[in-house]
Amino acid sequence: MPLNELKNGLTTIQTEATNIENELNNADALHKKTSEDLYKSLISNGNKQIGNLQKQRRELLGLQKDTQYGSTAWREYQDQIDSVDQSINDM
Repeated sequence: MPLNELKNGLTTIQTEATNIENELNNADALHKKTSEDLYKSLISNGNKQIGNLQKQRRELLGLQKDTQYGSTAWREYQDQIDSVDQSINDM
């Protein structure tokens, strides 16, 4: 899958996570009991984000492989790979 599609997909998944978090926060603010299903949805969403990031990493590694080692493009791919790795670690 092209890298741009993966990045757009990640944005959609992150928006879904924000919506779930908002729902949890609203319930908490209103002192309402939250559903276990909301937490399961949030965990599932996190797993989707990690899966998407792993696909991005594989795509970037493939692009980097076809680039001259140490070139500007190679370093730019490495920066993106490092950023993806950090995002995965932050999950």
